[in-house]
Amino acid sequence: MNYLKYFKNDKYDFDKNNCWHFVQKVYREEHNIILPDVPICEDSESYVRANVKARRLEKAKTGSFVFVATLHDNHVGYALNDKEYMHKTANQGVRVSLIPKNAEIYEIFKND
Repeated sequence: MNYLKYFKNDKYDFDKNNCWHFVQKVYREEHNIILPDVPICEDSESYVRANVKARRLEKAKTGSFVFVATLHDNHVGYALNDKEYMHKTANQGVRVSLIPKNAEIYEIFKND
């Protein structure tokens, strides 16, 4: 995967997308998986169950879905490897960061 294509002048359409829209685009382009337009947040196990299957992982791997709950928000990203993930922030655009220790990691499958 050439993840650099997701950086557009280091921003990825800075004002037009949030982290969810960004992850939708990555999964659609890299895995041909269509994530729901709105995240399903009934509980941590059903976060993306609308039209996909997800399995919780102990450790991230390339392509894993990264879910981070914060005090104010939920945040999602796409694992590049077992230590780093690509995500879009409101004020800095697309960036690569270390996967937080409190992150929940999922493997996403098509619901065929």
